[in-house]
Amino acid sequence: MTTDSSVVPARRSQLTKQPNNQEFNAIVTDFDRISAEQVSQKLTSAPATLIDIRDETSFGTGHINAAQHIDNQDVATFLDEADKALPLIVYCYHGNSSQNAARFFAEQGFIEVYSMDGGFEAWRALFPDTIDSDG
Repeated sequence: MTTDSSVVPARRSQLTKQPNNQEFNAIVTDFDRISAEQVSQKLTSAPATLIDIRDETSFGTGHINAAQHIDNQDVATFLDEADKALPLIVYCYHGNSSQNAARFFAEQGFIEVYSMDGGFEAWRALFPDTIDSDG
């Protein structure tokens, strides 16, 4: 994980009961929350996977030019085909739903996972020239 002090860690543990209902195991699900500026730096400094989890219409109207749209219908294919060794950056509308998605992807074995704070709206405000549309 990153050691950048401006990254807000969002580390979570989930407790799972064992069959005897008395012992617990902690499953650590790690991802970091990073700003749109930090996402831009990551995308220009090294290969990374950027995914947009908003609805298909919103993605088609405008998305970050390097982003791949992922929804419930194609997440299994994405999990099978994605390089889990590359950093994975997840964004949504405002940076809330992407945190749950980032946690999910961390649980699926991605080594370095980020949720973009402020989501697409923060990115669009800072980098309007990097928005693509499908229409």
